[in-house]
Amino acid sequence: MITKTVKKLLRRLGVDLVKWTSGYQLVRFPGVGEDLSPLELIVPRLAATSDFYFVQIGANNGVRNDPLRSLILQYHLRGLLVEPLADMFADLEKNYASESQLAFENAAIAKENGDLALYRFPADAKIPDSAHGNATFNQEILQEKGRMVGVNQFEKVLVPCLTFQALKDKHHFEKVSLLQVDTEGFDFEVIKMAIKSGVLPTLINYEFMHLSPQDRLDSCQLLADHGYSFIHGRWDTLAVRREELVV
Repeated sequence: MITKTVKKLLRRLGVDLVKWTSGYQLVRFPGVGEDLSPLELIVPRLAATSDFYFVQIGANNGVRNDPLRSLILQYHLRGLLVEPLADMFADLEKNYASESQLAFENAAIAKENGDLALYRFPADAKIPDSAHGNATFNQEILQEKGRMVGVNQFEKVLVPCLTFQALKDKHHFEKVSLLQVDTEGFDFEVIKMAIKSGVLPTLINYEFMHLSPQDRLDSCQLLADHGYSFIHGRWDTLAVRREELVV
């Protein structure tokens, strides 16, 4: 069991596991551990004590704004990286050329298989590096981000798409230790598809900043109903299966 170790690591983040009459919940103490990454503390312990396997949806180029890169390189984690944009995917494979245990899929996760339109900034757009590779099914999200970085040029590109079930069938995974999702507003849909396919990862780290207030609430409710507690960061939520924390 990793329970006591994980609980000790969570306290370094200013988070404790508290037992209520209704069950267990993760509680964060304000101002404590806010610069520490829960993934950087928890993933190495999980990787050392289990057959760790991750699925990353929206992997970009494997470097830019990537919460997993340092962990993948240091611990040689096994996993599958999924990225729809062809140029980002080419860089992704190059940037992980030394990690032969990784698998790659050039696709977006969608509600149906086939080619669908994504909206992105042009590859040569004069924008902050952090915005390159951003792509979304929702044009309004990209327009809002464009206003933030001073760009109003967008491209509509057709990309190959798979449902999560199709991805699972193609790559033959069943147990997932970590599901990492960064899809510019489609994160909740990916989580719903993963759960529907029968995948209940130990950890789910997903970007909530582009979700509507209702989807933020509904995502937490769905995950809570399936045994998860939460650590909310500035942009992301880390959901942890309570059975992995409770003695």
